[in-house]
Amino acid sequence: MPEYILKLEKINAGSLGSVRCMEGLLIAEEDEHIWIKGIDASVEMDNDLKKLPVKASYIKNENDELFIPGKPTPVERLKKMSWKPLLDQIKIESPVAALPGKIDQYIKVKLIPSTKERKGKALLTSLEEWKQYAETAPGVRLERLKFAVSEKKEVLVIGEPLPSIPGMEFWQTADVLIPSGYDLEFDLLSGFIQQRFNSNNNSFVVFDKDCNYQVIDKNFFVTAKRSAVRTTIINDQAS
Repeated sequence: MPEYILKLEKINAGSLGSVRCMEGLLIAEEDEHIWIKGIDASVEMDNDLKKLPVKASYIKNENDELFIPGKPTPVERLKKMSWKPLLDQIKIESPVAALPGKIDQYIKVKLIPSTKERKGKALLTSLEEWKQYAETAPGVRLERLKFAVSEKKEVLVIGEPLPSIPGMEFWQTADVLIPSGYDLEFDLLSGFIQQRFNSNNNSFVVFDKDCNYQVIDKNFFVTAKRSAVRTTIINDQAS
């Protein structure tokens, strides 16, 4: 069976967190690169795999010959390497860990009751509630969501429509998440927070009602496929 082979530079290894729960993915290391296989080339590649910062992508035949997609002539042969399941190599981190603090000593952040209504874009719930929901929710609805899990067995779900399960909803301005029903005291603060903590647009800054904040890398979030939710585990040895 033909399969896709992806090649990434090791400096981009963090991006693999977004696909760690996909079934069948294998990785191998070679010098400064990481290779990925286990991707069926007879069907369209998953969107999360397409978003990876790959250096090169190939299609491999049964003889381990590598072809550039759409080209009839092989460009090289896949080397013999030690392949390991991706899920075993990337442990689930603690993206919703307690990281309380002020933005800095010069600017005081304060949340006030909002005078306007907005649609929730994120939900903090328990792992138990999330797994129960994912077992019966339509797959097409699940795949519109992404989620990250903490060691406290809390789940932050992002997307819409959000599931109707117990939890705390958040409104979103850029990549800043504020508890629903509240606003920053000054609108300009959202831009300052974005610049101060997320200048590369690779994280979410999440506030609670007491103005404590957490900065969560977007690579911690995976597409909410039923298989990904079922295989979610917590690394109890992580600090």
